[in-house]
Amino acid sequence: MRTAAAESRMAAGLALGAPVDATNITGRTLLAVPETRNVLTAMGMLLVEPLERHDAAHDSGLLDSLRAYLEANGQWEPAAAVLGVHRHTLRSRIVKAAEVIGCDLGSARVRAEVLLAIIARDQRAHGPEDGSGPPLR
Repeated sequence: MRTAAAESRMAAGLALGAPVDATNITGRTLLAVPETRNVLTAMGMLLVEPLERHDAAHDSGLLDSLRAYLEANGQWEPAAAVLGVHRHTLRSRIVKAAEVIGCDLGSARVRAEVLLAIIARDQRAHGPEDGSGPPLR
């Protein structure tokens, strides 16, 4: 319901030609549009489910590691600190995650899409974290 209300407010503002405050929509726009959110959610299923299966079978922490790495903008030290692991451990997990999902995580565009897909998947599973729209992890 909250997501629908946020989408309605954004659509109404845009339709009326009202000025849009970029600080209110930046980081939320792609997930606020139902068509885009559906594509990202489908991508999330394709990418997240193999990682979840691998983690369940091997207790490997690949999904959490990938999320932390992507949220840290590909910076090893901050991501490793969030996870409480050594940066070399994180590096090996990211290499394995890339193998499992078949993506080149060396590409910024790929990393951006993977992060959006993970967030869309999280949102679908857990709903928005607050009333203002999709989670901004």
